[in-house]
Amino acid sequence: DYYVKDWAENFMIVIGVDDVDAWHRHANAVAGSGAFDGVRVTPPESVDGARVLHVIDPSGVLLVFVQ
Repeated sequence: DYYVKDWAENFMIVIGVDDVDAWHRHANAVAGSGAFDGVRVTPPESVDGARVLHVIDPSGVLLVFVQ
């Protein structure tokens, strides 16, 4: 395995989706399942006319879902 904490905590992936609210429900279900420690999910928000969801994965990578 190769893991550099500073890289993971300063890395983000932007993913275009059709339904941010559905992804929010899914991310909350995954986070609530306890299968992955350290997952953090914020509520969707409006940013410059887009709907945006932020999820931080267990390694610290920021996943940005944009509708």
